[in-house]
Parts: sequence; C-alpha cells; structure tokens
Amino acid sequence: MTETPVPEPVAFDLAPLEFRDVLPMEFPHPLQSVVMPVMAMQDGVVHLRGTAFSIGGNLALTATHVLQRNDDLDDVALLHVVPGPVAGSAHATLLPVKDVTAHEDQTDVAVLRLDLPSHVQLQPLRVGAAPPATTDRVAIFGYTHEGVLGTLDEVLQLRPKLNVSDGTVVDHYPLGGAVCSYPSFQIDARVDSQMSGGPILATIEGGLMAVRGVVCTGMDVMEGDVPLSFGSMTFTALALTPLVARGGELQPTSLYDLAANGLIPVVDLPLVDFDTSDPDNPRIGLSVSK
Repeated sequence: MTETPVPEPVAFDLAPLEFRDVLPMEFPHPLQSVVMPVMAMQDGVVHLRGTAFSIGGNLALTATHVLQRNDDLDDVALLHVVPGPVAGSAHATLLPVKDVTAHEDQTDVAVLRLDLPSHVQLQPLRVGAAPPATTDRVAIFGYTHEGVLGTLDEVLQLRPKLNVSDGTVVDHYPLGGAVCSYPSFQIDARVDSQMSGGPILATIEGGLMAVRGVVCTGMDVMEGDVPLSFGSMTFTALALTPLVARGGELQPTSLYDLAANGLIPVVDLPLVDFDTSDPDNPRIGLSVSK
C-alpha cells in the first residue's frame, strides 16, 4: 500500500433480504471483487477458511480466528473475481496473503497484507468506526462451501457460495460479554461458520452503506428459534499496525493513521480515542459524546 488516495468506496443498495446465495442470480457478482473467500492450502488440498473484505490498497480485514484454528497452513490467499472479457464469464485471481496483523486479546479482527498483481486494484468497502445502533437493520455477507474445495489446480474453477443474511442489532457489549471477550454486538441474523470475517453493513448518513462490524461467530439454534450471531466492533481494528510501504520501505502503520490521512475510507473517525502515549501498549476506545 502506497500513500495515494484509494478508489471511491463501493456503493450499493440493499433490497429486503433473506438468507440466500446471491451468485445464482448474478455471476460474477460485483461484491466478489471486494468481499472475498479466504482460501488455505493444507497438505496439498485447498480449504475455505472464512471471508475477508478490502479496505483500501493491498489491505483487507477478516476475523482473527479464521487463520488461527491451527498452525499447519501452508499458503493462504483471497479469491478475487471480476467479469471476464466475454459476457457471463469471470476472471479469477488468487491474492496471496503476505502477513497477518492481529491483537488476539483485544479483538477478533485481523488485517491481511496482500500481494497484488499489477492488473488488480482493489476497490474498498467504506468502514464505520461506530457500531450500528440497537434495532438497526444490518446486512451480512460471507462465503460457505461444504467440505474440501479441491486441489490448487482446480481452485479457480470453483464457486464458493456468497451468502447474504440480514437481521437487527439486539444488544451491545462494549467491554465484551459472555460469548465474545472483546467489544462486540449481537444480531438476530443467521451466520454460518465460514462467513466469519465477513462484513456487517448498515446504513449511514446519506443512505450510504458502511461496514459496522466483522462477523465473529454464529450460534447454533433449534429450528424455528430466532437466529443468534455476533460481530466485532470495527473501531478495535484501527489500532492494528500492518506493514505499509512508506518512503520505499515497509513500516508498521496503524489503520487509524491511514484513515486520518485518507488512505482507507473510515467514517466516524472523530469518535475514536487513540492513545499512543505508550508505544508498546496503544489504547483505543470509542466516545459517543463527541
């Protein structure tokens, strides 16, 4: 990521939703270039690990636990899909993950630094620092697939399901709760396991959509019961310091600083309190009174 302005964030409208795979209705789907499946090579076989989404330059967000269920992964990449040269065709590219930046004890959100080929420029999703309000309607996107996807040679021919789900915010846990030990909120929406790391979107001022949370878990419920899932609050990710190209060198740079300089699109940034007086232990919080 270099210090140049990012492309205009993705904008889209959401009609009334129900849990479904959006790809049979439109393939390739515009969101496949922004919301991407996390693919991992393990013992020569490719698996779907979860979901990630672009936030600007060569950076993406996901859930920390997506890549830390075990330590024997060989290679990790995101699958980027855009329309191909012929109507109805698609061009897919694997975007290798160069490194992962996370603070496990503070949030279940991690930053991925990607190795982008010259023909790929990622359009970001707009990120909202503040969580959605209680009773706000949200939309969730994430990938699922049954079992093993295939070998490395076959992966570009595969179509993981891009699911959409919606619900309303039920409660907030700014200091963590019984399910998530970090700042989070509860939603009455269905979330399947590999949707972890996917964006939770809500409407902001002007009718635009912004990522207000990152999927961290969904709870199994009995058939007919209200779905139950949780999202990590996005402001916690702003303290993360991925390596960023600055002055020809890779330097750890906080997402907060990148947002303040217009390099990733973040709304509500003035609500964030980022204290770096102790460089070894930066502290971040959210003030709703500003």
